[in-house]
Amino acid sequence: MAGSRRRAARVVGLLAALVLVAAVSFLVFHRFPAEPPREAKARERATEFLDRYVAADGRVVRLDQGGDTVSEGQGYGMLLAVVAGDEDRFEAIWSWARDELQRADGLLAWHWQDGAVVDDMPASDADLEVAWALLLGAERFDRPEWREDALQLGDAILDSMTVRTQGRLVLAAG
Repeated sequence: MAGSRRRAARVVGLLAALVLVAAVSFLVFHRFPAEPPREAKARERATEFLDRYVAADGRVVRLDQGGDTVSEGQGYGMLLAVVAGDEDRFEAIWSWARDELQRADGLLAWHWQDGAVVDDMPASDADLEVAWALLLGAERFDRPEWREDALQLGDAILDSMTVRTQGRLVLAAG
């Protein structure tokens, strides 16, 4: 019972941090929008990135590094799809990451190349970025299922990518 309470407290702590980041992002993008030319420029640049680096199936391709894909790139693509207001591409990028990179424990393998995962180690920064993007996408596009995906990923991060040191929970690399 005590272990269950500790786990719940850890999940709530991580989710509170993610919700705070999502709330700040929401305020920046919605409540206090940038002046129209800057907002339009941000959308334009985000769309340029998506057009250049995102394949039709949703894979974010590192064109300058041999055409491979990393989980962090999928997270960047998702965040930029939120900025661009491009729900279809957000969905494609997340679907590809979920289908190709998500491990049995819910975390994402960090490196994919030539049709397969070549290193299934997770990257804590990328997994947090994807969880954050899912929260933003859920809000922006009114897709509650993405919030659930974010919470599940957050739970996996807490279970596998944190350590307790000196009485504090700390995010560990990979």
